[in-house]
Amino acid sequence: MGLISAITGVVSTLIAPAVTLISKVAPCLSSIAKPVIEIAKIAVKVVVQAVVTLVSEVAKSLGIVDQNMEPEELGARAMQNPEIKPEDFDSKKEYIEALKNAEFDEEKFKDEMKNDSNKLAFTAVGTGLEVQAIAESMEMRIPLDFFVSAAKGKMTGTDTVGLLKAMKGNGITDAGIFTTYTNGTISTENEAKIKPAIENYENNGGKSIEEVQKDIDFKTLEKEQPVEG
Repeated sequence: MGLISAITGVVSTLIAPAVTLISKVAPCLSSIAKPVIEIAKIAVKVVVQAVVTLVSEVAKSLGIVDQNMEPEELGARAMQNPEIKPEDFDSKKEYIEALKNAEFDEEKFKDEMKNDSNKLAFTAVGTGLEVQAIAESMEMRIPLDFFVSAAKGKMTGTDTVGLLKAMKGNGITDAGIFTTYTNGTISTENEAKIKPAIENYENNGGKSIEEVQKDIDFKTLEKEQPVEG
């Protein structure tokens, strides 16, 4: 099952069962999955798809997950092994590595993926883990909103990693200021911090932030009706 099929078909009737499943099977994963579930409630489906895909690309680029590990499988591995808890590891990357090496029932996973609520639960857990692991790897605060902005701006995984590294290199520890920059709510102080980072990023071959802003302003990804929560 691909990333797109894992999210396609998200409707309000799937969200509650997905939340219940995560809470029942692995309560410790509920807070990790919550931001992705919230996005699924309020964003159009194509935006959710783009965010999941982008987070996966960044996680693979940083070596957090293997190239063939998709978020829904990562989430399923976490839920099949609730005795392996993220709090027992020094980092999310170590936790993910433990899940990769843990027992995994492939047939059970394939069967459970036939249910759309399961798909949503697995993808929310897997994507949530990747977001946290990316933040730890970059030693920055990287809220999910950052990936939403980057996805709406049609940035690639390579672009996104480049922007994060440029911001970190300019002393920015909270990637959330990129969202405030693109939506026009950034403070004067933070704007002065991010502009040199953006210049550095663009000079190193990153997608023009002007083009990113155009895609966001034109809402190129927002072609479908929102999912009602």
